[in-house]
Amino acid sequence: MRGYVWWLGAATLGLIGLVGLLTPFQDPTYFERWFNLPGSLVSMAVSLVMLALTWVFFTVLNDQKDLQPFLSHWSEP
Repeated sequence: MRGYVWWLGAATLGLIGLVGLLTPFQDPTYFERWFNLPGSLVSMAVSLVMLALTWVFFTVLNDQKDLQPFLSHWSEP
């Protein structure tokens, strides 16, 4: 199952990224909120948080700490 989680995790993150890229183009109001201040600051903050969580996700998988992602527990037990 560890082999599957890498592919499934990457596919899920890819779909999240696709939705994130397509969302501003669905409506002019969305586009304005995402690409004009202060809305662009929120968009950047969400992107940075997702990047950090992605790094944590794959780091935990690489360290084979299977339970850690489910508990959102950052320190050693």
